[in-house]
Amino acid sequence: LNNKLELQLAKDENINIENTIRQFKRDCQNIRDFSVTIIEANNIPINTFLFGILEFKNKKKAFFAKNAKEQINFSNILIENIGDKLYINIEDGMSTFSLPRSDQKIQLKPEYQRLHAKMAFNYLAFLYGCDYVSQSYFDPIRAWITYGGEDKFTKHMMNKDSAIQQIIKILPAYAHAILISESNNYIFGHVIIYGHWINLIVLCNNITSNRTNKLAGLICDWRQQKEFSIENLIKEHLIKEASNGTSNASFTT
Repeated sequence: LNNKLELQLAKDENINIENTIRQFKRDCQNIRDFSVTIIEANNIPINTFLFGILEFKNKKKAFFAKNAKEQINFSNILIENIGDKLYINIEDGMSTFSLPRSDQKIQLKPEYQRLHAKMAFNYLAFLYGCDYVSQSYFDPIRAWITYGGEDKFTKHMMNKDSAIQQIIKILPAYAHAILISESNNYIFGHVIIYGHWINLIVLCNNITSNRTNKLAGLICDWRQQKEFSIENLIKEHLIKEASNGTSNASFTT
């Protein structure tokens, strides 16, 4: 791997390097069809991750390995972006597998955070009605959305709720979504932009709920011009897994 982020592979008469790399590119772009094993190892350098596709008995599996202290986390979007950016050059008997460097910065002004909170709060009202969100439990978040002030409500992170994590993993590529979850008297809003940027909003931290349905959401798959609920997303995912004989997940909504 050189300083231009080019991986040079020597020619091997027994292996068609170009076809192998092209197949790897396609596999990256179709990562959602693979079972991925996450590996954490202290001997992997910080700021480095390893990703590979293994084929065994005509079945393919993927692995993603990183240092346990590394903040980079596996996501379908990350691997799909790698596949999208790969290109191949053939020079002097060498195959060059290139991954252009891409630096992106996202800066959110305070009013954008309040906008995301308003989106989540409005969706909560859509789900349960104006009378529900008019309760005093929601006075702090309502006041902050309306008047501003210190942000005690939003973070760029993901709730550790396993159901939320499962939902995010199966979202369509680059989709937008608003998710509502409940846990331990908290109501959280999750605003997801392009399948990657996740804003967590604490809508309430002291409410008692008897609802059995603790998860709701609306997904916008703008590339396919489709909108659907979490229930429909899970249904389609489980049908797909069942047809492939790979169903091993359960969801609680």
